[in-house]
Amino acid sequence: MQKEKLSRTTDWIVTLILAIVIGMVANLFVPYPAGAPSWATVMLASIRYYITAAAIMILSKKHLHFEPAKLLSESGRFKVLKMVSFALIWITLLSLFALFKYLLHPDQYSMASGYRFFSPMLLAILLFTPVQTFTEELIFRCMLSRIPNEELPKERGKVAALSLASGFLFAMAHVGSLNADSIGPSVKSLLFYFILGSFLMLLGIITGRFEASIGIHMGNNLFIDLAVCQSLSVQIKNPLILYSGSETYLLLAELAFCIAGTCLFIKLTTDRNKNNG
Repeated sequence: MQKEKLSRTTDWIVTLILAIVIGMVANLFVPYPAGAPSWATVMLASIRYYITAAAIMILSKKHLHFEPAKLLSESGRFKVLKMVSFALIWITLLSLFALFKYLLHPDQYSMASGYRFFSPMLLAILLFTPVQTFTEELIFRCMLSRIPNEELPKERGKVAALSLASGFLFAMAHVGSLNADSIGPSVKSLLFYFILGSFLMLLGIITGRFEASIGIHMGNNLFIDLAVCQSLSVQIKNPLILYSGSETYLLLAELAFCIAGTCLFIKLTTDRNKNNG
């Protein structure tokens, strides 16, 4: 009697879970010496993201017989410059909003004491943050978008459902980083992750490629790690400027501003390309 073959959707789900488990198991074998400097901890933590990303790429090809490049773009070609451009756009919008907050409350901003640009932490962040955000986008956007069907959906209902599912899972993945004693700010933070995750999935599906989503996520985290950071979470970062106000102050307004600015940029470039064409 022949065994019933797994459905294609189940194959994708099993592959994704297996890749995550491989990364988690690999992390168990990574030593975290007591008293190790923060930059070394960041470097060691990045190993699981490298392994998870590699596992997703290898399993998608070997188990799913799906070209890894097509996870990132329907055309099968990944444009690095496009990813970098959206990272820079998002960083610029975050900088503009940070300036707005500074004008409102200048007393809540200060230069980081003893700041050194060229430091081991800088190297650790540059090695960790890009691969961390890339891996999270592979999981929460690229792989998730292919589970219902290997082709990106076109129907509005399916696009909306996938976007909301991505936002929900992205928010749930960040529950552990929230402060359980601050219910109000934690709810706002979860809403921030939900909206951001939904927007990144929607952007990837509509454009048929995920360079913009990866770039935005990467730019967002690099800005927090290297430019302006909330002073209570500075231990594993290397920011130039510290912000002592509430971490959720104007958080959703900042996100809305950045999303609106990104959509405006996309519309302007699309219109220009149409006119040139």
